[in-house]
Amino acid sequence: MDTTLNGSISFNTAHRVTFESTDLSIARIDLPDYALAFHTNHGRPNSERQISFGLLNHISSGRYPLQQGSVFSSAGYTELTYDGAQSRRNEYSIISGVLEINVTGAGTPLRTYEVKEFVLAVKSGIGNATRELKGSFTFYVEEMN
Repeated sequence: MDTTLNGSISFNTAHRVTFESTDLSIARIDLPDYALAFHTNHGRPNSERQISFGLLNHISSGRYPLQQGSVFSSAGYTELTYDGAQSRRNEYSIISGVLEINVTGAGTPLRTYEVKEFVLAVKSGIGNATRELKGSFTFYVEEMN
């Protein structure tokens, strides 16, 4: 069965421009979970950023903390930094997270997943800086027979 996927995201964090993107990629679909990644400035060595979420595909509407083995099982945030001579990947570790989601069309070929709000507390892999990422995203799944 073929499946199409599209979505959009917007979030803010201190001292960064708003992250807005429709550049959505997915590592897994219709397995036990969705592994979603949104990109901005993809392929630009000085300003690329990526945020990702792991959600079980049978997630229902509700508020969920980030917890291994739960319906909101993983998250990630990466940005490229530049020191004047070269860029390097800064992978943030996730301290905590929560999201509130509204699911419509569950169990049907046309599903909408609206994350009304997510909040992630993250710590830089370079130094000790911490950030709060706060925003929303929506993605749509359509199964084609």
